Amino acid sequence: MAALLALSAAVAYGVGDFLGGVAARRVPPSAVVLWAHIVGLGMLVALAPLVGGDLTPRSLAVGAGAGLLGGVGVTLFYRGLAVGTMSIVSPVAAVTAATIPVVVGTVLLDERPGWLALVGIAF
Repeated sequence: MAALLALSAAVAYGVGDFLGGVAARRVPPSAVVLWAHIVGLGMLVALAPLVGGDLTPRSLAVGAGAGLLGGVGVTLFYRGLAVGTMSIVSPVAAVTAATIPVVVGTVLLDERPGWLALVGIAF
């Protein structure tokens, strides 16, 4: 089940990023991200109570901060997709997004990935 959920999430992110990049060629990337965040917030507020989510002021503040910073990142990503070659921008962004947590984990948090994780990173 975990693999199916992971595959579904990967497909959803891939399709969403592709369509966001295409939309950002027609309208400003910030408008694409703003509408995506508005729709996502509406779904969050509607569905969180149904799945046991606890909408406390602290969780909403943390979510708002994450949404703001994530929105800036996605806006820059969509801008890159809109003005650059998607087949170059997308893999570079993916490698960068995967590298940052590994570097933070190993340098700042003193975590050591196992050999299988290192092989995956090398791939």
